[in-house]
Amino acid sequence: MKRLLGVFAIALGIVSVASARAEAATFLSISVSGGSTVTCTSSGPCVDPVGGDFTVLNPNQVNFTGTVSGVSFTFVGVVGNSPGAASGSNLADSKFNVVNTTGGALTVTVAFAQNDFALPAGTPLTLDAGQGVDGVTVGTSLTQSFTGSADAANSLTPGAGVDLATPDCVVGGGTITCATNASPTSFARAGNFAVSGIQSFTLAAGQAMSGHASVAVTAIPEPASIFLLGSGLTAAAARLRRRKKNA
Repeated sequence: MKRLLGVFAIALGIVSVASARAEAATFLSISVSGGSTVTCTSSGPCVDPVGGDFTVLNPNQVNFTGTVSGVSFTFVGVVGNSPGAASGSNLADSKFNVVNTTGGALTVTVAFAQNDFALPAGTPLTLDAGQGVDGVTVGTSLTQSFTGSADAANSLTPGAGVDLATPDCVVGGGTITCATNASPTSFARAGNFAVSGIQSFTLAAGQAMSGHASVAVTAIPEPASIFLLGSGLTAAAARLRRRKKNA
């Protein structure tokens, strides 16, 4: 019996060590049409380009400041909550004061991913995505597209797995902000999974913008929970009718 307990303890220790080593990684890529692509993974490699600086704050957050092929980024950041929570898993990017310093139009693509999400539990789950333009140079127009994804293969490849495109975010003609959300879709997982997003927009010469995007994976309410909620609403409605009748 003692020998079996010893073997079990060793096995448990191995599992614990393996679990401790399993750590999320975050990926951030910025590319400019006709120019360069710069990338960083929180677990490495992460090489600063000329004129730019990546900062890995922790495995779940990567930031960038600098210039890529004529486009200046005051700040670009991606942050998530891997391994997730019972309430959901989420991943978001934000871009502040992105400026095209050249004399021609340039398309910017920001791609990001984070893996090793374990929560919420169960399958299938619900995949949701949204985006927004928080500001653009007054008097100019801009269209921003975004697709969020969830990958059952747990890869750090943006766009892998189940895709969910949001409606384009269009600003201009006096409107300098906008926000759009996709209609949620179902996502099946077998184990840990990854979440990612790809966002792109075209900046005219001298144009500046700020924006954001987010992807969320949440649990689908169980039938029992839906039944209890429905029963509660029915009971509340009945009490309200009785009160009106007695009034």
